[in-house]
Amino acid sequence: MGVLTTGAGSGFQAAPAVQVKSFAGASYTPAFDTVIVATRNVGAGSTTNNRVLGLNGNTSATVWTFASGNMDTVNATPYIDYVNNFVWVTSRSNGGVAQPSVWKITTIGRGAVAASATFNLNNIDQAPTQNFDGRVIYVTTNGGQLYAVRTDINNCARTSGHSVSLQLVSQFPSRLPPCMMTRFSQPLPALRKFTLVIRLRLATRQFSLSRSWVGQIQQLRTPLL
Repeated sequence: MGVLTTGAGSGFQAAPAVQVKSFAGASYTPAFDTVIVATRNVGAGSTTNNRVLGLNGNTSATVWTFASGNMDTVNATPYIDYVNNFVWVTSRSNGGVAQPSVWKITTIGRGAVAASATFNLNNIDQAPTQNFDGRVIYVTTNGGQLYAVRTDINNCARTSGHSVSLQLVSQFPSRLPPCMMTRFSQPLPALRKFTLVIRLRLATRQFSLSRSWVGQIQQLRTPLL
């Protein structure tokens, strides 16, 4: 297998994630379980030279590699979206929003793979979480911002710059950007005290929310790689 990290003293902070073939759907084509690891390099270049790798669970051979050249360290376990055969990875972003910190990567690629979508949300050391029907990924930044991102970003147009801010309501306007990411515009003071129930019906574009904190959300159409 060889050395997967770059730089003396580099290693893995995040636990590996495994896409188990026996639990995957018919669209999962590999004949083996895929073990997914993400690096935490140190030293020169470590804010941009990290990688995500898919390994053959039987042989430990590298099946695919994601090396974008702008990935900071990964400290949280990647999340595998079994419904769509993608892995969602959160990372640091060199302390700002110039680099992505949420990455959507195929789990069934071969060789060098590219991200299907990225989001510049600032440093994230928490693992992403998927909702019950596989349509939304939740991430929380180190600054306390909670984001909800649709998982079907591949179906969205490659455009950017469209954003809408609105007060929380029981139903979104009838026309929404095809790429939708919601952001709660105030930092969360303490997640353990925060009760949140989100339901998204993408076909009718309805949104309902049950919570005690009052704020705003923002919808963003985000550029793809």
